[in-house]
Formats: sequence, structure tokens, C-alpha cells
Amino acid sequence: MNNPNNLTEDNSLKALFRKGLPQIIVIISGILFFFFVYKISTILSLFSRILSVLTPIIMGLAMAYLLNPVMVFFERRFLKAFQKSIKTDNRRKTLSRTLALIISFAIVFLFLYMLGAMVFPLIQENIINLARVLPSEINKAIRWLESQGIHIENYLQVGGASLGDGKESISSGAFSLDGIIGYMLNWVQNDMLPQMSMLLNQVMGLFSVVLNLLVGFVVAIYVLTSKEIFLRQVKKIVYAFASERTAEKVFHIAKQTNRIFGGFISGKVVDSIIIGILCFIGSSLLGIPYAPLVSVIVGVANIIPFFGPYIGVIPSAFLIVLADPVKAIVFIIFACGLQLFDGNVLGPKILGESTGLSPFWIIFAIMLGGGLFGILGMLLGVPTFAVIYYLAKSFVNYLLEKKQIKVE
Repeated sequence: MNNPNNLTEDNSLKALFRKGLPQIIVIISGILFFFFVYKISTILSLFSRILSVLTPIIMGLAMAYLLNPVMVFFERRFLKAFQKSIKTDNRRKTLSRTLALIISFAIVFLFLYMLGAMVFPLIQENIINLARVLPSEINKAIRWLESQGIHIENYLQVGGASLGDGKESISSGAFSLDGIIGYMLNWVQNDMLPQMSMLLNQVMGLFSVVLNLLVGFVVAIYVLTSKEIFLRQVKKIVYAFASERTAEKVFHIAKQTNRIFGGFISGKVVDSIIIGILCFIGSSLLGIPYAPLVSVIVGVANIIPFFGPYIGVIPSAFLIVLADPVKAIVFIIFACGLQLFDGNVLGPKILGESTGLSPFWIIFAIMLGGGLFGILGMLLGVPTFAVIYYLAKSFVNYLLEKKQIKVE
């Protein structure tokens, strides 16, 4: 039997805790704010380190998110095909999920293999040819400028740098032992060691990228295989800490965010692939130099909204003008027509109204995202701002409805 004194003490402690809870929250918030203000560099450094450690996890989640629509497409068809042959629901779902996952990754690897086997050799050949003819083309351009009375050396400041005692003694013909030793030490310190350090850093960076991709690949498989379990866990957490009405709003916002992000990113990738292929076909038919290389540049740059086509066309036209200025003009006209087709026909058909943003807000999102986070910010800035715009619009409409004001 419970002791009444103990029950009284428990109730008094609970009442005291309820009364003191706001003060406790204010004190903790003040301490956290003080620590955040005076330790901002430490917090940012820790945050950057955490992101670096979680890079393969983030890559795996991104892979899973991009592959999920493809897997769902095949999974639904396998479920329908196995409906009569396999009676057990769990077995039918497991087999359909496994086959859909294998096919989804097989499509990705097949696409990468075809890209590597067909496009990369052509790009490599174009780059080698470009490196071979670039010096002579630059000399031609310099001679043409000089024929017009423009002398490049007047705009360049040419200076000499001392090479050290060792190099000076060798260049002056004094092949003494001290000069040779000084030259070798200077070469090791200033040339060999920095180059070896740079090469080692590049190898380690490449190894780190490959390792992150492998770990991300494994993470993507686990996430796609057990995505329902993760979703149930998230729902449990949300419903545990929020009311049912708030939880429903959270999941509604998550659904709209997924619709905006998924529709924009997947649509933009498909749109850019089609534009790259059309650019290659058109450039080849028009006899434009470096057609595979410029098509890849145009296709990749097209992923960036609004500014992407210009980012891709400008360097491509510069490469072509070195080989054939007339073809460069033809390419610019062709690229402008291609971008008009993409902006008015192909893009709207694929993307539709996935963002719901006007051109002004798209430019605003690209400028803000690019200024804060670079190329990745330019790509993800539009769907991120579209989500913020949707939330702000919903909140404003809610306030107007609450005041019984109708705005067309």
C-alpha cells in the first residue's frame, strides 16, 4: 500500500517542477545563447566537422531519394505481376522490392557505363586536340591583335625572380660543388616537395570521394529496403512530442516539400539530359568543333535554373571560336534556339508548375543560394525557396481566413 506522505511529496515535487519549468527553460536558453555568441567559431568548426563525418550518410540519403521514384515504379508493376502467382503478401512485397531495387541500380550503372564508354573517350579526344592546338590558336589571335595595332606586351608586366644562389651559379657557368648542392636543395624544397604534397593530397581526396560513394551506396540500399520502418519511426517521434493536429500539419508540409523537391530535381535532371543529347545531335549535324565536349558542358550547366544555359554557352563558344570563329557564331545561334525550345516547350512539359514561383522569385532564390552556398546553392535554392514561399503563402491565407477577408 502506498504511503500518503510519499504521494504528497511526489505531488509537491511535480507542482514545483511545473511552476519552475518556464524559469528553467529561460535559464537554459540564456546559457545556450551566451555559449553560441561567444563560441561561434567553435560551434561552426564542430558543425563543419560533423558534416564532413556524415558526408557518406548524406550522399546515401540523396541517392535513395533520387532512386526512390524509379524503384516505386518497378515495384508496383512487380506487385501486380506476382499477385496471382505468389499468395503471401510479405513474400510478394519482399521479392518485388528486391527486384525493383536491383533494376533501379542496374539502370544507374548502365547509364554511367554508357556515358563512360561512349562520351568520355570523345571528350578526352576533344580535350587532347584542344590542348594541342590551343598554343597555336592563341599565337594567331596575338598576331591578329598586333596587326590591328594592339600590342599585348604593353598590358603585361613581365618580371624576373631570383632563383637562389644555387641556380645562379649554374646559370652563370660556375659548376662548383656548393652551387650544385644549393641548386639541388632549392629544387627539392621549392619544386619536388610541393608537387609531391599536392599529388598526395589529390590522391587522398580521390580515395576519400570513392570511399564516400561506396558507403553512400550501401546506405542507399539500406534506406530503400527499410524506408517504411524509418517512416514509422519518424511518425512515432512526431506524434509523441506533438499533438495530433500539429503532427498532421508537419506531415502535410513534408508531403508538399517532397513534391516540390522531387518534382524539380528529377525533372531538371531529365530535362538537362535531353538538352545535352539534342545539343550533341545538332552540333554534330552543323559540324561544330568539340561537339561532345560542349554538349556535356551545356547539359550539365542546364541543371542550374535560369542562369545555367548562359553558364554553359559562354565557355563552349569560347572553345569553338579558337578553332573556327564562324562556327562559334553558328553555335551561339543554335544554342539560343535550343534554350528557347527548352524554356517554352520542353521545360514546362517536364517540370510543369513544380515550384509555383514567378521568374522574379526564381532569380532571387538563385542569387541568394549561389551567394551563400555556391553551385549547390544555385541548384537547391529554387526548391528550398519554393517550400518557404509555400509555407508563407499558406500562413498568410490562414490569417486572412481567420479575419474573414477574401483576397482574389
